[in-house]
Amino acid sequence: MGNSDLELRLQVVERLATVFRFERFVYLAGTTVTLIILLAAAVVTIVHKEPTPYEWGLMFGSSGLVAGSTGSIIYMWNRSISVVTSLGGKDQ
Repeated sequence: MGNSDLELRLQVVERLATVFRFERFVYLAGTTVTLIILLAAAVVTIVHKEPTPYEWGLMFGSSGLVAGSTGSIIYMWNRSISVVTSLGGKDQ
């Protein structure tokens, strides 16, 4: 792998990070909000000692949103990495 190939890959990674910056912030904000909801539901459940269906819904719903947004971030980075590795040709 030559120096110019490495520079090209670095430029591609920087460009992809720039292109997906807004999307990453949206997923990060969504994950942060749902994590706060999940922790609040856990605290309310601990305080009341008997979870209600409302609290169960908050816990399962927010944990599902965390999983969904994390999956989207992983998918985005997987696609970015596949673009970068496809630049390498057959030597990879």
